[in-house]
Amino acid sequence: MADGEVVGVRTDGEQGKLALIETYPDVFFTIPHFDGYPAVLLRLDAIDAELLREVVTDAWLLKVPKKMANEWLAAHPPA
Repeated sequence: MADGEVVGVRTDGEQGKLALIETYPDVFFTIPHFDGYPAVLLRLDAIDAELLREVVTDAWLLKVPKKMANEWLAAHPPA
């Protein structure tokens, strides 16, 4: 388990979860409770604002209605 504040965010599946953990092992991790669940834990003191914004936005886009997600994506095209 991590010291400090931890937040859980939804991922697009097990592959997305593992990719975050492998790419940013100092930031993202999981525990047995989340095995088989599309979510990852992150250390707030280890993540920069840009990456935090990205993972929270991605998690939000996975949960909102498709119409809302598409409207938001149209108004905020990737850089």
